[in-house]
Amino acid sequence: MTTPKAFDNTAYENSSEDDNFPDKPADIIQEPEIQREIEEAKSSEPTCIFKLLALTGSTLAFILIGGIFFNSGVLYVTFLEHFGADRGVTAWAGSVQLAMVFGAGPAAAALANRFNCYVAVISGGLLATLGLIISSFATDIYFLISSYGFMTGIGLGLVYAPAVMLMGKVFTTRRGLAVGIVVSGMSSGWLSYPFIMRSLLDNCGWQICLRVLAAMTFVICICGVCMIPAERKTSNTTKRGLDIKIIRNPNLLLLCLAMMAYLFGLSVVSVHVPAFGETLGFSVQQGSMLATIMGATSLLGRIFFGAIADVKKCDILVANAIAVTCTGIPVMLYITSNSYAMLASFVGTYGFFSASFPTYVPLLVLEFVGIDKMVSGKGIAMF
Repeated sequence: MTTPKAFDNTAYENSSEDDNFPDKPADIIQEPEIQREIEEAKSSEPTCIFKLLALTGSTLAFILIGGIFFNSGVLYVTFLEHFGADRGVTAWAGSVQLAMVFGAGPAAAALANRFNCYVAVISGGLLATLGLIISSFATDIYFLISSYGFMTGIGLGLVYAPAVMLMGKVFTTRRGLAVGIVVSGMSSGWLSYPFIMRSLLDNCGWQICLRVLAAMTFVICICGVCMIPAERKTSNTTKRGLDIKIIRNPNLLLLCLAMMAYLFGLSVVSVHVPAFGETLGFSVQQGSMLATIMGATSLLGRIFFGAIADVKKCDILVANAIAVTCTGIPVMLYITSNSYAMLASFVGTYGFFSASFPTYVPLLVLEFVGIDKMVSGKGIAMF
């Protein structure tokens, strides 16, 4: 983690030998300028209420993102039956959305840097809501790929990076736990949405399901409003766009490559596991339950990995490498499942260890590029 800059010692260097405390550092001699700097630093720290409001807003935003992001597989079977396209083409709707959530990272960072994180969150919430409403009127799979995949995905992507990186600005202590709580929101959505979506699909049809999801997604805009007080307290007056020069940082570049490999495996599991369960003879409800199992174990994992990140002796780079390795094992082996218990165990293991990456990436970006460039770093890492 970054350490605060030392105060300017000009007053100490210019002090004469006749000073009463010649050997006392300037930040202890209470010079007016230094006093002013200390007071300004303290005044820029958000109050506890503002911190909790920002934490609540970011966590709720992640619940709403995760509910849609991780449960495209629940809709996949319905889209497959309704539009009559082959499996590969139908899967593009969910896969494109997943790609756009991360592909919109640089745009989200540029918007957050130029204006504020809450502006990016509100804009993304509006775009994702519009994408879901338009998707409910889709007449063919390619229409759906454009609206559900591209539009909704980009909207959710504009929310993702700013909402989590705001925690780096707001929290100076327990930052790992704060990030862990926020990203656990995605798992909460992952856990709860399958029941909501399954009920809507069975009783109302996929069009009404998407419209209800759109109404729920609009709440992201309210989450953005909750972030305003805390961010205004911490915002720098200098506004800038995306800082692409930081891609020269070798550590960040390696993290980007790792993120790319991680996302390849993520899309396979989250999109195809429910349908794979049905090919083994399991019911639609059992297929949806697999998504719930992933969400439950991921929720535990994100809080767990976030909490241990604040332990002084924990090297988050090493911890992340071990957890990501453990994530890859069930991804390779789940297709060998021949029973529901076996598939559920692979899915649960995957959910727990895959939680390390979204928890540790924001903290690693902060460590690699510093707090001033962390939003740009997170946006580039997502891309």
